[in-house]
Amino acid sequence: RMHDDFERKLYLPQVGDVVFFPSSVFHRTIPFSSHEERICIAFDLKPASV
Repeated sequence: RMHDDFERKLYLPQVGDVVFFPSSVFHRTIPFSSHEERICIAFDLKPASV
């Protein structure tokens, strides 16, 4: 059984939207069933030294 005692938010992006969030946030996606292209990009962002 998975731990599911956390705050839930649902975001429904529109065409052209970009959603950013920290990798520490538990996340998942709803199954994608379309003939349109879906682009997913993952990256690590490291702040520059001050």
